[in-house]
Amino acid sequence: MRAVRAVGTLVVIALAAGAAYLAVQYAEVEPGSTAHRAGTPGDRASAIIDTFASGDHVFVGAEMSALLTPEQVQQVEAAAEASDPPVYVALVGSHLYAGYDSTHHLLAQLVERVDDKAVFLTWDGRPGTGYSDESPGLSGIVSPEMTGQDDQALLRFIERVEAEVAPVDPDVEPFDYWGGVGGGISAGLLMVVGGYAVLMLILGTLRALAGSSFLLPGRWRDFFVGGKA
Repeated sequence: MRAVRAVGTLVVIALAAGAAYLAVQYAEVEPGSTAHRAGTPGDRASAIIDTFASGDHVFVGAEMSALLTPEQVQQVEAAAEASDPPVYVALVGSHLYAGYDSTHHLLAQLVERVDDKAVFLTWDGRPGTGYSDESPGLSGIVSPEMTGQDDQALLRFIERVEAEVAPVDPDVEPFDYWGGVGGGISAGLLMVVGGYAVLMLILGTLRALAGSSFLLPGRWRDFFVGGKA
C-alpha cells in the first residue's frame, strides 16, 4: 500500500506541475504568434486599429482634439512614419471612458492587429502618463516620460525609439523567463510542492490551535504520508 500511495502522490504532483507549466506557456505570447489573445477590440480600439491600418501613424480621439494643433499633428505624424522602427501614437483619454478595459489591453490589441513591427504609444496628454509597447521581433524599452510641451514630448519619444529599439537578432535565442521546458516543469513542481506545504502548515496550525492533532486525520493524510492519526 505504501508503494501505491507513493505512486499516487507522484502522479498528482506530475499532473499539477504539467498543468502549471501549460498555463505558464499559454500566458507567454511568442514572437510571430497569430493568435489574438487580447480579445476582440471594442469600438474605440477598432477605430484606432483601422486608422493605423490605413497608413496613418497618429490617432487623435475627439476628447484630445485640443492637445495638438493640426500642424503639430502633421509633424508628429511625419516623424512617427519616418522612424525606424515606425511608431504609432494613439492620443486617447482615460480607458474608463474610452471603450476598452485598460491601457495595457489596448496596447496588446494594437500589437496583435496592426501589421507592422513597430512601437505603440498611448497618451492622454498628462505628464508621465504615457504607455508604450512594441511588436514581437523588436528589443529595447523606451520610457514614455512625456514631459514638457506636448508636441515636443511626442517627438522626443520617437527619437528615443530610433536610438534604443532595434530588431531582434535572429541568431540570438529569445529570452525565456522560465528557462525552457525544463525550467517550466521545475517551476510547476515548485509551485505545487510549495503550495501544498503552505496549505498543510496552515491547516495543521489551525488544528493545533483548536486542540487537535497537527496532522490531518483519515485517508487524506494516509494518501500522502501512509500513516494514521
